[in-house]
Amino acid sequence: MNKPTHVILLTDDDAILRSILRKMLSNQGYRVIEAEDGASAIQAFRSGNPVPDLIVTDFEMPGCNGIALAREIGTRCPVILMSTE
Repeated sequence: MNKPTHVILLTDDDAILRSILRKMLSNQGYRVIEAEDGASAIQAFRSGNPVPDLIVTDFEMPGCNGIALAREIGTRCPVILMSTE
């Protein structure tokens, strides 16, 4: 019997860091959707294909930052804010 695959929407404007995090999460069995900024993450979330179980986002990004992303998603999905600074 296969474990259910949880979907994580990973948002970070740093492509190298995003790639490393995607590999780490994928190796743990998560399905990862990547977004390069908050606006792209909101678009991916609204598409609902697939619906993420969790959003992991950078705190500071140009345009729509992690706080704005969390406010936009609201209570529809848990959000983890991270910072590498």
